[in-house]
Amino acid sequence: MTKLLKAIGLYTLLLAVIPFAMLEAAFRLMPVASPPYLQPVNAANPVPRFLPNQDYVYGASWNFAIRSHKHTNNYGFNHF
Repeated sequence: MTKLLKAIGLYTLLLAVIPFAMLEAAFRLMPVASPPYLQPVNAANPVPRFLPNQDYVYGASWNFAIRSHKHTNNYGFNHF
């Protein structure tokens, strides 16, 4: 009986782990965007800006067909 329970437990574990591992591998190969973080807006800094001197990847469209590498300057603005 315990041998059967171990086999069922192992089978259930494999059915749960293998699909998630395959999805994880597929998602790791897909392109992603890494937008820069915004600095907080307050009375001293009323204009929203990005963190200064940050490299980031920007992808346009749903399939990231247009990919570009951007860089923010020392004031937190970028040039398009």
